[in-house]
Amino acid sequence: MVVVLGLRRRSRRVAAGPVPAAVVQDPAARALAELEALRGLHLPEHGRFAEHAFHLTRVLRRFLEATAGTPRPGDTTPELLGHLEAARLEPGDLERMGRLLRLWDQVKFARVPSTVEEARRAETSVEELARRRPAPAEAGAPAGKVA
Repeated sequence: MVVVLGLRRRSRRVAAGPVPAAVVQDPAARALAELEALRGLHLPEHGRFAEHAFHLTRVLRRFLEATAGTPRPGDTTPELLGHLEAARLEPGDLERMGRLLRLWDQVKFARVPSTVEEARRAETSVEELARRRPAPAEAGAPAGKVA
């Protein structure tokens, strides 16, 4: 009898209301907010260059996934750069991103020494890209498609 009452109570559950739409944040605004939060951690000043490079890589990759539409999560640096060649980027951006990503790979995996100044310049490069690069709708191409 108790089991039957329990089953009846479960079947009377009220259906959940409509799920609110997820707030979609502009990729540039998101990247800039993440950069500001990263700067607040002061990782380079504490000698945590590999961790700083990891977070910068994540910010840049997320931004590129949202705006360039070609990178895929899990791509290695050479794969990412190969996919980005098809994206519409400013002439020097691909080269600059390639240098940054390779440098960050060396800092993260080979423990190549870095400096606070280099870390700050890298942050500035990502910030400049986020401020210049239009969102997919503004660029005239939907996210995920490249002309």
